Amino acid sequence: TRVKESLYHQLPQIIENPAALEPYELRLTPGQRRALLEVITGSGCDRRPSRHSPEDHIIMWQNSDSTLMPTYKLLGADSNGRPVLQKGDAPRFAILELGQLAHTFYNSDQPAAGRVTVQAWFESLAARLRQVAGRPETAVVQFDISGENGRVAALTLHGNEISLIDGRHPDPTVTISATDSTWLALLNGEAAPDALFLQGKLAITGNLELVLLLAETIAIAPPSKLRPDQWRLEFNYQDLLTLVYE
Repeated sequence: TRVKESLYHQLPQIIENPAALEPYELRLTPGQRRALLEVITGSGCDRRPSRHSPEDHIIMWQNSDSTLMPTYKLLGADSNGRPVLQKGDAPRFAILELGQLAHTFYNSDQPAAGRVTVQAWFESLAARLRQVAGRPETAVVQFDISGENGRVAALTLHGNEISLIDGRHPDPTVTISATDSTWLALLNGEAAPDALFLQGKLAITGNLELVLLLAETIAIAPPSKLRPDQWRLEFNYQDLLTLVYE
């Protein structure tokens, strides 16, 4: 009762700064903290059965501009057994579909059909790259994606500055070329990069070590489909609560 009364009197401060809940960590159950954080931050993560299939879904949402921005981390392996890591701020809406043959991750940057678009992928590229540790100080990655839904743009790295500029750079460190249909298949995990390379559908010239370093970020190992045998999803309210699904 005393804890409830104390929380009631501090509610305006807690809504303004959810980190004020931290001193109550030992006095509240994980379920109570979760309920308060979901209401205060307008964000959460929950595992639910699907109405239309026997598989479960894990749903993430974030619907406010709270000072406490939850983060997520999705770990697993792609169809070829290579490690996959996807993390960042909680998306506005995302679903991890737990299928028997593969788990599929859909987020709000994707259309309702669930396929990543070239445009959405390019728009989030610089933000994803900022999370990569050990990236080179200076580099230029030129993308030549031809076709009606393609894009020609250069990703430039200079110190902490990362930008995407339309057009061709005069001196790229590495150049990646493909048609829009090939690139879409790669982004959505529908084709393996090594097979596309051997078939001549994916061309890479320049510093191949840079491509390997940035492979996960530039989606040469796409994170949208995971093997169902080993995976983990973490949803973190900073130091206040971590939800784990596996």
